[in-house]
Amino acid sequence: SRSSRPCRAAASRSADRPIARSDGLRGRRFAGRYGCPVDIILHLTHDCQLACPYCYGGRKRRSPMGWDVARAAIDLAFRRSDARSPFQIGFFGGEPLLEFPLLQACVARAESTATETGKTVRMAITTNGLALDAGRASYLRSHDIEPTLSFDGVPEAHDASRSYCDGRSSFHDTEEAMHLLRGLF
Repeated sequence: SRSSRPCRAAASRSADRPIARSDGLRGRRFAGRYGCPVDIILHLTHDCQLACPYCYGGRKRRSPMGWDVARAAIDLAFRRSDARSPFQIGFFGGEPLLEFPLLQACVARAESTATETGKTVRMAITTNGLALDAGRASYLRSHDIEPTLSFDGVPEAHDASRSYCDGRSSFHDTEEAMHLLRGLF
């Protein structure tokens, strides 16, 4: 059965000068799928439903990014962006879909600011897919948010490193998310 219950267990001024240290923002400039710089990656939460041994996120905890931080990062990205070239906002975590209302607020802010400024923003999300359902997948599609699904291949490989916190297999739930996304993107 699918579980959206989490385990309880930066925007930058330039490539090298972060604007804040402990505000949940991370970022470095690198080429994204569209060849545009990724200006910000919003780390929406440290929560996750999985217990991946290779996770670099550290201890899992419900520690969402504050709306003030997210809004400030989005506003900064728009102020610093060039009207002639698009920039990208990435949503990351833990599992960013566990903070879906915050994701929606960020998307609304980015879309309204893009309309006001005439600038182009692209959005992307990296997800394990376990909190994805048809409604959320449709939301991603309707707002042109490009998904990347974390999936480790065949069941044996996937479950060796990507099991639920209680040890259950996450393969079939992740595979279901993949089919949802493939039907829309």
